[in-house]
Amino acid sequence: MSTRFSKLLLVAVLVASALVASNAEARRYYVYYPEPPWIRAPFLRGTFGVSGFGTIVANQRGGVEYLNHGGGFAIWGGLELGQVVGFEAKYSASFHNPVANCGGGNNYAWCGASFLLLETISLDLKLHIPTRSRVVPYFAVGPMAGWIGRSGYLTDAVGGGFEIGGGLDIWISRHGTVGFEALYRGLLMSDYATNTGTNTYLSLVQLGGTIAAHF
Repeated sequence: MSTRFSKLLLVAVLVASALVASNAEARRYYVYYPEPPWIRAPFLRGTFGVSGFGTIVANQRGGVEYLNHGGGFAIWGGLELGQVVGFEAKYSASFHNPVANCGGGNNYAWCGASFLLLETISLDLKLHIPTRSRVVPYFAVGPMAGWIGRSGYLTDAVGGGFEIGGGLDIWISRHGTVGFEALYRGLLMSDYATNTGTNTYLSLVQLGGTIAAHF
């Protein structure tokens, strides 16, 4: 009986030893892949992106030039803190044709400019909503400075305002996203290169697509 028990014990020891050895061998070839950034983001990372957008002129009051709807591009860079908080500095340029006679009943000679250029620099706070999926919605808000000018002429007006909106980031790789963004932008600018006697107030809606790198 004792001999049979000894044999069984020996077999059990050999089997356990083989399992331990095979597990150790498997660990030698195991490659660890960290969780993707849409599941677990690093505490600090940089981001750089570009976008193209269409601009809807919802309302305009004052100014030499009255803007038709237009479009343009933006370039931005920033920092992301974990999965939720981000900060971005952004330059935007929106190109527009003028409304006939500038829309104000004044037939200024320079209203025939080939395009009007509205430029802004903004600093946005972005708050992402973690979804544990590749699609991540976000909310954005921030102040901005802006100026507007005509092709071949000096800048007409400068001022400031804010933008607020949101969008979706879709992760296509561990370091890249594409997405969609919708922003409301309000600007109040003072004329200084021309004497119109009024300020320029713009109420704009921008809709566009984005592409960004995260590193």
